[in-house]
Amino acid sequence: MADQVSQAPVIPVADVLIPADAPPAAAPPAVNAVPANADNLEIANLLQRIQALESQQQTSVENGLSGLAAYGLRRKPDFDKYAALALAEDIVVVAHNSKHEN
Repeated sequence: MADQVSQAPVIPVADVLIPADAPPAAAPPAVNAVPANADNLEIANLLQRIQALESQQQTSVENGLSGLAAYGLRRKPDFDKYAALALAEDIVVVAHNSKHEN
């Protein structure tokens, strides 16, 4: 026999008594209530977030080298020589684009 899970009894909404002197239920706040200039603020906020994310994504040669070194510490079964080569090629591209000295 399958295990039966006991559940709390379900009370239909029509059976719930509301006192006559209870205040009327407040309307839920409007979800789309935004100020008139919210579009401009939202666009400006999104542009700032995009710029911040793009600046964080910019890689440096040092970051690439540390990433490649960390990848090189993987166990032999987890190491993919093509992924390591792709990391090295990415470092070369970043060094070329940033005109890195060393």
